[in-house]
Amino acid sequence: MKPRSNPYLVISAAVTALALATSAHAADFTWDGGAGNWNATNWNGGTATGPTTAGNTATINSGTVTANVGGLGNVDSITIGTGGQLNFYNGDGGIFAYQGVGNLVLQGGTVNGGAATYNAYGCSFLGNVTVSGTAASTITGGSWFNVGDNTYTVADVTGDSATDLLVSTRLRGPVNGSNDNNYDAASITKEGAGTMEITVHSYFWGGLTLNGGTLKVSGGNGGYGFFSGNVTVNSGTTLSIAGDGTGFGYQNGWKPTSVNINGGTVNGGGNHVFGISDCVNMTGGTLESAGFQWNFTNL
Repeated sequence: MKPRSNPYLVISAAVTALALATSAHAADFTWDGGAGNWNATNWNGGTATGPTTAGNTATINSGTVTANVGGLGNVDSITIGTGGQLNFYNGDGGIFAYQGVGNLVLQGGTVNGGAATYNAYGCSFLGNVTVSGTAASTITGGSWFNVGDNTYTVADVTGDSATDLLVSTRLRGPVNGSNDNNYDAASITKEGAGTMEITVHSYFWGGLTLNGGTLKVSGGNGGYGFFSGNVTVNSGTTLSIAGDGTGFGYQNGWKPTSVNINGGTVNGGGNHVFGISDCVNMTGGTLESAGFQWNFTNL
C-alpha cells in the first residue's frame, strides 16, 4: 500500500510555529504624552504587560515618564524625542534605586538621573547612546550614571559647533565591592560628527577612543583627570579639556597611560598639565594649549 501523509499534521505544525513566532515578536510602545509613572496603562501599543518585556521598544515623543519599575534593562531600545523626558526613581537603597537601560536614542530629549543622595543611583547605561534628530539632547541629574564600555554616536544635530549632547552629571564605572571610591574600569568611544560635552568630573579608567566629532570635558580638578588607560584621538576629531589646569591629570590612577594623536587635535584651553604615565605618540595632528606643564617619560 502506498504510504500517505497527514496534511492536518503539517498544517497544525505550521500554525504552531506561526503562533510561537508571533508571541516572540517585539512590540513597539509609545508614551501617551502626559506626565506619569512607567506602567502599562500609560503606554500605547503592544500588550498589557508594558514595554519592559525583553525585545520591546519604547518611544517618548513628548511628556515626562518616571521610571518607578524594575526591568528597564530588558527594553531593546528607548527613544526620547524633543519635549520628552525620562526621570529615574530616587528611592534610597531600594529595588528602584539602581536602574539600567539598554540602548538609548536621544532625539532632542532629556534623561534625568535624580537627586544626589547616597545610594540614589540615577541609572546604568547597559547599551550604547545615539543622538540624532534636529535638536540637542541632555543627560543630567544630581547623582551619577554608572557606565561600562559604551559607544556614544552623536550626530551634528545643531548644524554647527554648538553642543549636540550635553552631559551635566557624573559618568563612572560601577562600584567594585563595598568601597565607594573603587570603580570598575569604564571606557568611552565617541563616534559621529557632533559635539559631546561633559561638564561634571567623570571617571573613564578604561580610556578613550575618539573616532568622530568633538568631545569637550571640564570639571577635573586638583590633578584628578577624566581618563586612565590609553587615550586615542583619531584624524579629524578634537578633544578639548577645560577647567582649573588639571588637564589630563597628574595624580596616580587619574592620568592616562598614553596619549595617541593620530591626526586629531588635543586642545588644553588654558594651562594644561600633561601628567602621562608612559608617552605621547603623535602621527600628525595638533597638541595645543596656552601653557604646558610637561610631566611624562617619553614624547
